Amino acid sequence: MEKLTLVVEKKLVQLATSKGVPLDSPPYMIVEDSLDQMRILVALEEGLDTVFDDADFRTLKLESRTALIDSILAIIPKE
Repeated sequence: MEKLTLVVEKKLVQLATSKGVPLDSPPYMIVEDSLDQMRILVALEEGLDTVFDDADFRTLKLESRTALIDSILAIIPKE
C-alpha cells in the first residue's frame, strides 16, 4: 500500500503543479475530470505493474487522499 500511496501522491503533485493548485489541496480540487482520473489509473498501472479491468471501473472518490486511496484499493485486481 505504501507504493500505491507514493504513486498517487506523485501524480497528484504533477497534476496540481500543472494546474497551479496548491500541492496540499484535496483531490477534488486537483482532479478536474475523467481524463485526470485516467491519468492516475495509468500511473498506477505503470507503477504497480497491474492492469485495471474497464468493466470494473468506478468513479474515484475525491473528497480526501484517504478516500481516493480506498477507492483505488477497491478496484485493484485481486490476484
